[in-house]
Amino acid sequence: MSRFGQQFLSEVAVRGYVTAFVDLLGLSNRLLGLDALCRPENHANAKQIVGRSLAPVRFLRKSFEEFYRSFESAHSEALEANVQQLPEPLHQLWKELHTHESVIHWYSDCVSISVPINSESNVTTMRGICSMFNALSVVYLQMLASHQPMRGGVEIGFGAEITDGEVIGSCLAKAYRIEQRANTPRICIGAEVLRLIEHETERRQSEPTDAICGYLARLSKSCLMVDSDEAVCINPLNPRFLKSLHREPRAKILYESFGFILAELRRATVAGDASLITKYEWLRDVFSHADLESCIRANSKDHSGWDQLE
Repeated sequence: MSRFGQQFLSEVAVRGYVTAFVDLLGLSNRLLGLDALCRPENHANAKQIVGRSLAPVRFLRKSFEEFYRSFESAHSEALEANVQQLPEPLHQLWKELHTHESVIHWYSDCVSISVPINSESNVTTMRGICSMFNALSVVYLQMLASHQPMRGGVEIGFGAEITDGEVIGSCLAKAYRIEQRANTPRICIGAEVLRLIEHETERRQSEPTDAICGYLARLSKSCLMVDSDEAVCINPLNPRFLKSLHREPRAKILYESFGFILAELRRATVAGDASLITKYEWLRDVFSHADLESCIRANSKDHSGWDQLE
């Protein structure tokens, strides 16, 4: 091995990660708008062209991170409250076992989110997975309401943080492959992640931490759905989230998300774009199968526009 290789190995720590690779669909099309600067007649409008192309990308990146971090934090606080339902001896143990903050890195219109696996504590690993699933389900809806659908994959693998905030390795490669096979705007979960969750759900509770792991595994499973092609993916309309719709803004998110889906489906149908039709038909069906109408009517003061969406 070369001196460079030996130095690299001494500086980089390879470990397990749960990695999500997410593509903000259509975002690259906004970047292509910059090519308009090549035409002389557009030079006078350079600032406007740059603004139309880059400002939305910057906004969506910032929004994604803010949404993700806020819900990741909010979910940790919710877990803190819910864990009080467990036996008293486990309360202090829970406080001692904390998850590492996820690592977020952007690649143009794609983002990777990596949660380190703690080989000495299954609790911190399951807590990281549970927080990731919950944050992704809510961010998925938030971005959809901002007219930005997402597609992604989540899997376990080895990786290393080669630069600050960038984790690469088999974890990223496998998550990317799953995202590419997802086809429709959904976030699919890899087999190794599912095996880990199932193992923790069924594990005999012989140690104090087993009860916490089982609790987190069940919460993680509640964030998932099995699609018509047997793929397991994040359910942005999971019952636990819908039951929490007691505030007007959350009902508005559902209303605006579904309205965007129907508008895009109509546009794709008129244009005869088979690929887009498939994507938005899938989203329409996901929303149609949930009891959204009653949720919105029950939680929104102004639901007069709902009938116009049908």
